[in-house]
Amino acid sequence: MQPSFSEPRPYSKYNDPKWRNVFPLPLADDFFDLLQDRLSACVENVLFEGDNQFTLFINAIDRKKFKRFRRDKSPEFIYAGLTKQRELLRKDIGRWRVNSLPEHNLVDAWKTLEDTIISFDRSEVSSNFYDKIQSGTYQLIDTCEINTLKNYFNKPAKDYKAEQAAEKAIIETYFDIDQDVFISVPLIGFGEIDGIVHIVFKKDLIKRHTIHTGEGKEEYFPESLIWILIRSFIVEYDGQFLDWDQVGENIEKITAIFEFVRRTVFEGDEYFDIRITAQGRPEILKQLKLRSYYQNHAEYFKKRFDLGENIPGKIYQAYITNAVTAILIDSYAHNVSAHALSTLAWWFYRRADLMRDEELDWSALFEHLSKDPHIDQPLLGDFRLAMKVRAEMRIEASEHPDKAALKWQAEQMEKDVVAIRPEDGKAVIRYPGSLAREMMRLLRFLTEKGAYWSGVTRDVNVGGKVSSLYSILWYDFINNPFYLGTIAKTEDILNIKIRIIIYDDEPKSRRPEETQYHKKHYQTENDGIFAEVDLSNPRENLYTKDAQAPHNRTLSVFVKKGKKFEHFRKRLKAIKIFFPGGVVGRHAFYGMIENEIRNVKHYSHEELREMQKKGLTIAIGIQQCSLHNTINHEIYRISVWLDTPTRLVNEIGDHLINRKWEALDGEIFDKKTYAPLLGGTYQDKVCAGFLLNCNFSHVQSGDRDPDRDKSKDSGRDARYYPWVRPACSQLEEEEEPNTHIDYKLSYNNPLKKRQKKDPRYGDEEEVDTPIGYAGLPKIGYMKKVFYVWRGQFMLEWTPRFAESTSANEASWDNPSRFKIVHLPNDIPTSSEKSAEKAPNPLHTLRRRDGVVRAVKGPIAGNTEEERYAEGYKLWLNTLMNGKPLYAQVIMKEGNQPEYVLALKKEPDSLRFVKEVIIAKRQFDPAIIEVLATTDQKQKGEWEVLIAHRENDTGLPNQLCIRYRNHGIYKSHFLPQNSPILSVDDPVMMELFEVLATKVCIFDNRVHHRMRLDKDQMPGYHAFLRDKLKLSVFKETTPSPETKHATWLSALTEEDLDFVKNCHFLVMHLSFIESILPSKIHDIAAKDRSNVGLFIKEYIMPLVGRRDNFFFVVTTGRGRNEWWTSLDEEEYKDYSTFTIFRAIESLLTAIENSVGMKDDIELKYRIVKILYGS
Repeated sequence: MQPSFSEPRPYSKYNDPKWRNVFPLPLADDFFDLLQDRLSACVENVLFEGDNQFTLFINAIDRKKFKRFRRDKSPEFIYAGLTKQRELLRKDIGRWRVNSLPEHNLVDAWKTLEDTIISFDRSEVSSNFYDKIQSGTYQLIDTCEINTLKNYFNKPAKDYKAEQAAEKAIIETYFDIDQDVFISVPLIGFGEIDGIVHIVFKKDLIKRHTIHTGEGKEEYFPESLIWILIRSFIVEYDGQFLDWDQVGENIEKITAIFEFVRRTVFEGDEYFDIRITAQGRPEILKQLKLRSYYQNHAEYFKKRFDLGENIPGKIYQAYITNAVTAILIDSYAHNVSAHALSTLAWWFYRRADLMRDEELDWSALFEHLSKDPHIDQPLLGDFRLAMKVRAEMRIEASEHPDKAALKWQAEQMEKDVVAIRPEDGKAVIRYPGSLAREMMRLLRFLTEKGAYWSGVTRDVNVGGKVSSLYSILWYDFINNPFYLGTIAKTEDILNIKIRIIIYDDEPKSRRPEETQYHKKHYQTENDGIFAEVDLSNPRENLYTKDAQAPHNRTLSVFVKKGKKFEHFRKRLKAIKIFFPGGVVGRHAFYGMIENEIRNVKHYSHEELREMQKKGLTIAIGIQQCSLHNTINHEIYRISVWLDTPTRLVNEIGDHLINRKWEALDGEIFDKKTYAPLLGGTYQDKVCAGFLLNCNFSHVQSGDRDPDRDKSKDSGRDARYYPWVRPACSQLEEEEEPNTHIDYKLSYNNPLKKRQKKDPRYGDEEEVDTPIGYAGLPKIGYMKKVFYVWRGQFMLEWTPRFAESTSANEASWDNPSRFKIVHLPNDIPTSSEKSAEKAPNPLHTLRRRDGVVRAVKGPIAGNTEEERYAEGYKLWLNTLMNGKPLYAQVIMKEGNQPEYVLALKKEPDSLRFVKEVIIAKRQFDPAIIEVLATTDQKQKGEWEVLIAHRENDTGLPNQLCIRYRNHGIYKSHFLPQNSPILSVDDPVMMELFEVLATKVCIFDNRVHHRMRLDKDQMPGYHAFLRDKLKLSVFKETTPSPETKHATWLSALTEEDLDFVKNCHFLVMHLSFIESILPSKIHDIAAKDRSNVGLFIKEYIMPLVGRRDNFFFVVTTGRGRNEWWTSLDEEEYKDYSTFTIFRAIESLLTAIENSVGMKDDIELKYRIVKILYGS
């Protein structure tokens, strides 16, 4: 929405009673030529009834460059629209031309006018005109007086100024100076007098009107006639300004005229009075009733602005999208391809070259075995000699035509082994064992990078995933040594250490985002090395003795745990971060760290030598802090830096943080060529913007560039743009140990206070460095500071979350980061159709934020944890469709109940119980009711056989849900010493939700990853459906020849019943596109992705409206057109239960789990992706 036109504002550069700023126009000559044509049409229509025996001399303010002048002084004018004026005069020239001189003799005259700058003291008419304007006496009657050309030129030719002589040469060619006349009327645009229009015409034309004679025999047109003419001029002039917003460079700007018009015309009565109707202002402005004109037609101007924004907004967004894509692809090309992959390609080439036609590197293997004290070394030597003899014999026995070459290769291999330096990857090239573990991590990482790019081009990343910082850093980043360890290989650095500093939470007496520095305290135990990757010095053993879980016992030999690993493991697990788009957000986060490691190239030779010897340490600081002026700790402040001090001031004395800020502050593309600006700084800006905004295309939101549309910017955008802050700190805070002071830049505290450079306002203004920056360190640590969302339990939603005003800090928050959203009772749910045109927050919560768990109703509890537990029960009750009792009975071998999870609706509340079944124990009443049920259908749905074993039978009734002792089931849900009885425990509710949520997926790739069509045992599909509540189907589309067949025809009756009652129906977009034509044969190709139409035709008849049903569209391509179909009024209500999830996230979750043969892990990961947390 545009800001209110009536909103009062202080004086500004747009609206000052003393000073006026004149803005430049692109293609100004064309502007005035068109204006000449349109004003001529007005004169022809209003004054002379179609007769064109006249010409206009337009004296206007020059619009080629910015000008500023006092309102009590006359501006300089130019002759405007001369090309069009000359063209109009030359038409029908023979009909009314007076002088027979050839037209080309006027070339010099026209050139003189073109070059003339008119000041008020040079022009007799303009001087008189502006004298009256400045005195306030200029009235409508002054414009009606008919002046003679004879009087205007009534002086000796030698006294003519150059422009007057040129005027005479032109006028006497077409007019009779002794007989013909002219009038002068003001050129007014948006309430400002921009010039004067002299209308020269044949005297005979005045006979068409009743002419009034003054006391001095002077003649006047009727005031009403000239009033109409001037108002016609205003309409044309204003309209051309609005049209010109789409011309030249303005088409890339967002309504450049808007700010000018809003602030000069629609800023409220007070300012309009000052400029137009106040004492001393020209009387003619009041007589023309301009104030009422603009107020009466305000809606027209607003609509013109809205229409005007549409095209440039799309063009600007296209530049943004293209730039983001190019910047992040460049990130891959630089960080991944140019450094990591090129290094690995060379290493594995040498590794393959060493092995040649051998199965493995025997030399490396024997070297490794020689270090084992339990091996008889003489025997090993004999064996090595035998292997050498064996190789020689094999060469002799081979049919190779060049046996001498093979012998030379074998000898050369021994020499090559010695020649490889440690910094050239010797440890990897000559590693004697398998490197499949490391390659698996790298390939999965690269696969996820592909998903990341899809997220960039798609730019629809609804929802996301909450993960612990431990999981993010340890499993997918540090345990990927071939990537992390090679980023700095160009500088011969193969050892990367990860230092973690967990700062104390931001206190109430905090220093907000606008301040010049952040002072952060930490406890000694919360600072240290978490882990390291060392590709130059591998560990001797794959196994680690201190592993807390079996899957951590086998560790890449290139990864080492730090001394404080176990302490940080616990602390980092408690730090829950919301990553928008799941895998997309994770890789945006990784990109921030990768770029900081690559910054090592900027360090001096001495600093690099130190890091080559001791390794590079990347420091990551984490502090819980507040988003705005509350103390709710909604976000984490992440600071990242290389833990090696360096010079912070360059040779010319400019501080590095200032240079960083100047790059971050601008666009991400060149404003002249529109080419993307590449490099780590812009990659950081894009990634940090996505982590906080959840949308790549919003990277420039909050930018104060005057040419950008700011109408949709939030207060959060204004405060946090450009999303990443350059900062620095000194070597040691000697006076305050365990304290870091990060000096940083933002709009509110730039290193040098300056007005943004803009050619419309003149030169950049620069003042001295603020006092707070006088002590900036010249040597220290260069840092970057950015923000990520903290994952939390429950959001108490109020209408203020829907208000996007900058003053409303509630709307700054991100509902996606909460597990549950609690809505007011008057909000319609998914099963209820919204009242006509009534806003429903579920549209936004589901469509923009991807929120699934939304509940209504009273929630008791005094603490956040208590209210979260109550809210979770409300959600589970919705999930179970309000059944009075629903349970999950976990059976052990022998079909005996091991424990029960039960949700029971009591008269005044909901109760959730988990209880272990032990003989001779008095059970909770809800558990007794569950165990006493005789309903076989209920028992069949509730009872789940679960065991720590492989499925080794083909009988469906004997299949069981598998788990691992170190998987999510035991480590998270049922750790050692878990209580026998628990009531309203959210962890148990989560397990209940995982087991009870019915998920139905139609996707070929998911079906293939589940191996349902290959190596799974008979009955496995039915088992997954009935016990794990998970069904995965192939995409089966009947051919047009198959009568009465549908996409569901291949399903059994049990499968169809499961689809109708599922909670999540997941379908790939390409499958939807293949289904629609089978029913709507003449559907256009562009409408095949109309998801709204698909829901109407297929999903509504099948599933109907339910508060516990969600339609999930998934795709791997960057396609958005299907998403916009839900904006149509007919389908808008479908957005309350339609969400998007990236196919890559689902595939990753399934691939990781299927290989583990852990069904609980499989269902848990799928459910987490669908719920978003």
